[in-house]
Amino acid sequence: MPWTPITTPNELDHEFWKSLNLSTDSMDKWVQNVNVLTLDEKVKEMLNSTDQDVGDDGHVEVMKIVFMIDASINILLNVLLFTFLVKYMARLKSKHVAKCFMNLQLSHLLFGVLLIVGQLVNHRYLQLITFGIVLQMFFAMMLKTLDQFIIIKYPYRYQRIQTRDLMFMMLATWLLTTFIILIIMFVADISNRQLTVILTFTIIISVLTLSACNFSVYVIARRHYVTIRGQYKKRSTGRIPKKPLLTCIAIVATFCLLWLPYLLHNVLFLGNVYVVGRSKLFSELVLFVASLNSIIDPVIFIWFNRDLKSELWSFKERNSTRRVKRPSLVNNNTDGSLLTKTEISS
Repeated sequence: MPWTPITTPNELDHEFWKSLNLSTDSMDKWVQNVNVLTLDEKVKEMLNSTDQDVGDDGHVEVMKIVFMIDASINILLNVLLFTFLVKYMARLKSKHVAKCFMNLQLSHLLFGVLLIVGQLVNHRYLQLITFGIVLQMFFAMMLKTLDQFIIIKYPYRYQRIQTRDLMFMMLATWLLTTFIILIIMFVADISNRQLTVILTFTIIISVLTLSACNFSVYVIARRHYVTIRGQYKKRSTGRIPKKPLLTCIAIVATFCLLWLPYLLHNVLFLGNVYVVGRSKLFSELVLFVASLNSIIDPVIFIWFNRDLKSELWSFKERNSTRRVKRPSLVNNNTDGSLLTKTEISS
């Protein structure tokens, strides 16, 4: 199961019974005879969550299959696009944009792999690595957004950015993620609640960064649209380019909409509104909706990137011409007979 910001009932069992220091028989008798209304709040949450989880087992099994399918599509789509970008990177005009997106794709790809492994193995370290990859996804998304913002806002300064500088910034995000994971694993004893605080704070920063940068891009694109609107009205087609505006809306809307349920889930948990372990199905659903972002991002990049679309179209045309077969030498005569050697040579 992928990492969720919820302390499981098993963890509560271990901590609570360890504090009481009772034997197994005495614990069973105590649970059977005690009045539920007089229990500690933590114990009541544990019992309620256990009762609720029994009804959710069937749904959780279905969600495991859904997660496997979702992760498989994520891996297949990102591997194909990542391979295509590596092979045809030299032909693309916007190489920096493609490299930033490849950095984001690598995070999506690892997230899909960890989703599949998480359905088969449930280990603390695996959950922490998944947590780190989710952080890296947000860092890569913010880096890609800042790259687009500099292109639009400061085009002359962007020309000074070399490939080495861009690769250094990408490497810095991965090193930061690795450092956070190692600190959590071996140095700091951080609970699930503290991990939820870190992840929720990162999501909020990502949403604010995306919204601010893309809103600035929207204002610049809108200003450019108003400036050239008169020129396009004089043309017979009457078409005015609106793709920069649609690109901003698509990037911000998909990220915010898909991660909003997960953000609300974490906020409710931190605000003690959402009971610990009350519904596994709810946690699985918000995780599934958030994971769809790994599938939709490549589609958005292909759809709104004119350079990549033209290269994909050229790749399709080249493959179609290779599959053209030679004309058959059989039944070319009107009567259905074979062609003679003289007819073939002619």
